[in-house]
Amino acid sequence: MPYFSIVTPAFNREREIQRAIESCLSQDFSDFELIVVDDGSTDQTAAVVEGYSDHRVRSIRHPRNRGVCPARNTAIRAAAGPWIVYLDSDHELLPGCLSRVFQVVSTDLTGAGRIGFLYRFDGGRISPSVSVGPEVLGYEEWLRFSESAHLSDALWATRRSTFDRCSLPESFALEFKYNLDFSKVFTWRIVPEVLALQHTDSPARLSWFGQRGSQSVEQQRALDCLEDWTGVVRDHGEALRSLAPRRYQGALRGCAISSLLIGRRWDAIRAACGCVLGYPGNFVNWAALASTLAGPGVARMARRWRARRNSMMRLPARELGRWAHQQ
Repeated sequence: MPYFSIVTPAFNREREIQRAIESCLSQDFSDFELIVVDDGSTDQTAAVVEGYSDHRVRSIRHPRNRGVCPARNTAIRAAAGPWIVYLDSDHELLPGCLSRVFQVVSTDLTGAGRIGFLYRFDGGRISPSVSVGPEVLGYEEWLRFSESAHLSDALWATRRSTFDRCSLPESFALEFKYNLDFSKVFTWRIVPEVLALQHTDSPARLSWFGQRGSQSVEQQRALDCLEDWTGVVRDHGEALRSLAPRRYQGALRGCAISSLLIGRRWDAIRAACGCVLGYPGNFVNWAALASTLAGPGVARMARRWRARRNSMMRLPARELGRWAHQQ
C-alpha cells in the first residue's frame, strides 16, 4: 500500500500532464501512487497518461466533463494511501518534495487533518500570499486566513480518513464550503516551505473564460454554485460576517449572480440588495446589484471578466506582455 496517493484531475491537458507526471516519477521518494482522472477531455490527455508503463501511474476516465471536485472524488475513492496529495495538471513537484512531505507528516504531533506547503508561481509570487499566523489553524484561524489571503493555493497533504466526514461536492461547485466544513471538524497546518511550482502557461486554464460551455452546462454550473453558496451562508454566515466579511460579501454576491443565471431574477435582486444594504461602501456590491437589474447577459460578461482578471493577476510579466500583444 503506497504512503501517498497523488490525485490529479485533468481536462484537455495533453501537454501539461506530462510535466506533472514526470515531476512525480523523478522524486527520490518512491512510495506513492499517482491517480490521474481524465475529466472528459477531447484531446490526447488520456492517451498520454496511459502511455506510461510505471505501475505507480494509474488512469481513470470520466465519459463527460464533471468538474474538478468530482474528478478528485473519483481518485480519492480509488486511492490506497493514508495521505492524499493534490497535484493539479499545471503544477509540478520540486525535487525532494515528497521526501520532505513524508518527513513532516510522519512526525506530526498536532493531529492536523491537512498539512500544506507553499507554491511558487512561475512569475515568482509565493502562495499562500500572507503569513498564516499560528502553526495550526482551527475554524476561526482558518476564517481569518481565508479573509486576508489573495493567493491561497498550497500543496495539500490530507489524511484520507477525513473524507469519511467531509467530502468534496459532487458538482461543478468549488471547495469553499468544503474547506469551511473541514475546518469545523479538523485542524490545518501550513509549513512555510516552497515544495512545488504552479505554472500559468496553459491556454486551457478553466479560470480564463469562466468555464464557457453549452447553455445547459452553464445552467448546471450556476445551479451547483447557487446550492454551494446558499449552504455557505446558511451554515457559516454568522462566523463569516464576524471574522471574514470580505468572503461573506463574496458568498452573498455568489448567491445573487447564480440566482440570476438560472432565471431566479427576484431572488437575485433580493440577495444583491441585502449585500448593498449590509456593505454600502463596497463598489463591487453595487456592481453586482446593477448586474442583477440589467439581466443575465451582463452577469455572464461580468463573471467572465472577473475570472479573466483573476487569472491575469497570477500571470508572470512575460505572459502578460504576450497576452497584451495578442489582443
